[in-house]
Amino acid sequence: MLDRNRRFPQLAVVFLLASISYVPAGVLASPSSPQAAESNQASAEQAELEHWKTYEWGGFSFRYPPEWQVAPQYYQTPPEELTGKPASVVGLTVSPPGEPRTGRRLISIGGRQANCVASPSCKCVTIYIEIETCNPDTETTRVFDLMLTTIRDKDPAASFRITSPAAQDRLHPNTHYTIRWSTKPRLHISKVSLIVHDTTRYWRDGLVLDARDIPNTGEYAWLIPNSVPSRGPFLIEISYLKPMGAEPPALSKSQIYAGRSNPFYIY
Repeated sequence: MLDRNRRFPQLAVVFLLASISYVPAGVLASPSSPQAAESNQASAEQAELEHWKTYEWGGFSFRYPPEWQVAPQYYQTPPEELTGKPASVVGLTVSPPGEPRTGRRLISIGGRQANCVASPSCKCVTIYIEIETCNPDTETTRVFDLMLTTIRDKDPAASFRITSPAAQDRLHPNTHYTIRWSTKPRLHISKVSLIVHDTTRYWRDGLVLDARDIPNTGEYAWLIPNSVPSRGPFLIEISYLKPMGAEPPALSKSQIYAGRSNPFYIY
């Protein structure tokens, strides 16, 4: 008796296809792969940030956990004390519930003692102002890292508005990128200076672009370096110094027109 698969070869093909499980496109990646884990973490963080509160101060805003608190840091000079002048807000302290002002689980924004260079053992960046935490506590460090991603420029007096890159954009090393900005109406400025720096580094160590006297056309073609100090965050700053008369003539005086970007990354 002949084998039925030899007599009906088309049946063998049907049986073979029926034994193969169908796998939809995009499901081949393992749920435990690094890419999937990173995507899941990003989604969870974004969902968490939607419930955070927003705080504005010093020309920028940031977000913080709803159960945490933000307290001003005040400073009063000796002459101000003598004259009874009120103390000024020089910084902010962000802390979890129940943490005393002298506690360790703190995030400091600005302040009279803020100095990233003088605090090498702390996590510190300079996004518009020094922001640091010196506590190895896991939750404080996690909140610090997440808080940095929420910082936005809110300077109402800015002469320039940088539109590209946008907040949290990711640029790539060794690629061409067009920086774009707008100039406040009624300002007639023909040339500007443009710098890009890594906020996790000391000023000169973190400088990755220093373009001076470039035409104020609203865009600049930038070849991003192949090597940068870190992933960031980075900032772009645009400025123009307008010379002004001074008395006596030997003294120099300038009016500064400036603008800055939102934080972005390079990697």
